[in-house]
Amino acid sequence: MKVKFPPYLAAFLLVSSNIGAVTVGTPSGSHSTDPLDGSPWDNVLNVSGTQGSAVYLGGGWVLTANHVFDDSPSATSSSVIFEGITYDADPLHIYELANPISISLTGDPNPDLRLYRLTNSLGLPSVSLGSVNAGTDVVMTGFGGGKSWGTNEVTATGIPLAVNGRDTQLFFTAYDDTIAGEAQGRTGDSGGATFYEVTTGLPSSQGW
Repeated sequence: MKVKFPPYLAAFLLVSSNIGAVTVGTPSGSHSTDPLDGSPWDNVLNVSGTQGSAVYLGGGWVLTANHVFDDSPSATSSSVIFEGITYDADPLHIYELANPISISLTGDPNPDLRLYRLTNSLGLPSVSLGSVNAGTDVVMTGFGGGKSWGTNEVTATGIPLAVNGRDTQLFFTAYDDTIAGEAQGRTGDSGGATFYEVTTGLPSSQGW
């Protein structure tokens, strides 16, 4: 079995509805373009027909919030937009995900996540998923009124909550709008990414 140490890890923003964008304290226009910090800005996509977001994982695979997928015009073939081009989902490769442990908050034990494969790959670098810890510095990226990013620090993890009727484990951040560049996920960022820097201890393994 090969173990790959990816340079990018992402957790996900799950928000109840689809308006707005990443809230950034004392924002500037620079927060609506690539932060140029190595985090995979291009991998965060808009789900066609919604204000929601999705993250391109590589190999044609996309992860988004389940409620964003359901809000798309054709939930059986949800599409994403990259550089002005629409890429459709393959209806034969759409999957709901399961929680690794039972949370038992609602009647639906599956989290508010949906994984699907596009009919064409986007040629972007791969992004892998990771478990974020309290105290981790993160870069939040999502759509809403427009694609934007900002930074914050995770304050708590593994918080069980019913999100759109689905049992989901969340992480929390605090928000201080007096701190330049500090961000908080808000409505419209559903399905977006929270990137964080990792170091595995192996040569050339540090990245986001």
